[in-house]
Parts: sequence; structure tokens; C-alpha cells
Amino acid sequence: EYLNYTAFDMFCSFMFGTQMRTTSTVVSKDRDVMKSNAENEKFVSAVLAVFEKTNHLNLFPTEYIMAACLPFMKSSMYRDFEKEWDIVRDVGLTKIHNFIDRYDQDGLDEMERASYLAGAIRRQRSTKEVTESEMMELCLTALFVGVDTTSSVTAWNLMHLAINPEIQEKLYADLSAAVNERGSEGGTKLNADVLGRKASPYLHMCLRESHRVTPAFGRAMWKSNSRS
Repeated sequence: EYLNYTAFDMFCSFMFGTQMRTTSTVVSKDRDVMKSNAENEKFVSAVLAVFEKTNHLNLFPTEYIMAACLPFMKSSMYRDFEKEWDIVRDVGLTKIHNFIDRYDQDGLDEMERASYLAGAIRRQRSTKEVTESEMMELCLTALFVGVDTTSSVTAWNLMHLAINPEIQEKLYADLSAAVNERGSEGGTKLNADVLGRKASPYLHMCLRESHRVTPAFGRAMWKSNSRS
């Protein structure tokens, strides 16, 4: 559950340029934050429920056919699926709508102006290659799939590190050296440069090996490399 909230917070910081702090317990006494977190938790719970029910429905595809051709005969599972998906859309699209409104009112801060969604708005309005509604749906999809997939991959990464303490130590040394050399605030804080492949090659090796051993999907994707 914690990793699911962490994944949501991470994707929100990328999508909106805002740290939602859903995983934070320190700020739980702030009523405004508690109210915001309630919506965030509602979104995350609905996302997980949609994935769970999708797995069930994929085993019994006739339920999809019945829902499409005979809507009055929808199964209880399919109705539950629709209910959770409506929550995902309601909460997610509301966040996106509110962001667009603030964008139009020039109410974004520096981080928000550098976010993916702000860039998507600029591209959509300059190129008109997709409609605003289509852009919103694409951003909602990214926010939706990021919660489950990211938390799953993160959990596997942490598990592999937990059962291989010598790898932990080597990774810690690799990251510490990168932070000292390229980190912000005098080499004390992580930043994008620290996490780059050139600065932290062992980090990327660990991530790739974890994904190779336990891929996010049942069927691994094969890719050639320089030694192939």
C-alpha cells in the first residue's frame, strides 16, 4: 500500500509538478492536506480495484461481450469495475481540469510550469495534433497505469536489494560518490544528474537486472546490446 501511494506521489510530481505528499504522515494534522489526501487515496484505491477486476474479467471475456451487447445483463463484477473506473476518471480528470484552469490564469509556479502536463498543454495548443480532450485522456492513462506498474517494479527492486546485502553496499557506495560529485547543495542532495547513467552506472545495472529477473509483465522483452 505504501509503495502504491509512493508511486502516485512520484507520478503526480512528474505530471503536475506538485508533491502530493499522500505517503506523508507528518502533515496529517493539516485539514487541507487531509482533504486532498482523501481524494488521492480514493484514486489509488480505485486504480488498484480496476486492475484487480480487469484480471478477473480477462479470464471470463464473455462478461465484456454481455456488457457491450446486453447492457441490462451486466455481471456484478462488471458493474463494480465500471464503478471503480468512474472514480478513477472523476478524480483524475478533475485534477487535470483544475491544472488547465490554473494554467490559463497564469497561476502555476516554477515547478508546475516545468511539469509534463504544462508541456503537453503547450504542445497540444501549438500543434493541434490531438484535441484537448484526447490530451487529457492520455495524461489520465499515464497517471492510472503508473500507480500499479511503478509500485510493482519498485517492490521487486527493493526485494532483490534486501536479499543481496552486498549489492546494497556497492549501490550505496556508487550513489554516495555520485552525490558527492554532482549533487545539489554542495553535494548533499539527489538530482537528475546524480541519477543519470554516466554518474550512477551501477544503479542502472541493478534496475535492469531486477527487471530481467522479475519483469513487470509475464513475458519479458528481449533487447540486443553492444555485446550481442
